[in-house]
Amino acid sequence: MLPTIDLRNTVYGKLLDATAEQIKSLKLPGFADSRIVVRDSLLLTDGEVDFPCIIVSYDSETSNPNDGTNETDVVDYGVIVAIAFASEQQLNSEMSLAFYCREKIRRKLQNHSLPVRLPDNCCLRRTRVPGGTTLRVEEARRRGLNAQHVIVRHDVEEPRD
Repeated sequence: MLPTIDLRNTVYGKLLDATAEQIKSLKLPGFADSRIVVRDSLLLTDGEVDFPCIIVSYDSETSNPNDGTNETDVVDYGVIVAIAFASEQQLNSEMSLAFYCREKIRRKLQNHSLPVRLPDNCCLRRTRVPGGTTLRVEEARRRGLNAQHVIVRHDVEEPRD
């Protein structure tokens, strides 16, 4: 049997929580704190959250072998922030709200320091927001979402094991 690991105790989990807290601090119109959720997947079950909502989840992580030192690596943790609506019709009618939220989220996170305490002597070097778009049609259908999204990249310096 595999051990159970609490997501909140991992570097990724702490970055997801810190990203969500920064978004909550924006007090975006139509998005109470209960509508800004951290999930390990963009998939939602019926009734799990009211729409519209903002889902903060994993994207992907990468590591450039030329970054870091003999003792550390720099890992680029990706976070996807999906601004999700109940239907394509709601997304289309609320497109200006989605664009407004993307703009506010990007400004809040781009090149700003997140107040986050990372485990294992890890250090957040910087946060970038390289882009945001409507989720690709096939990806949105696969995930069952009608959403806009923002990609956030957190560069973390980690000790080598």
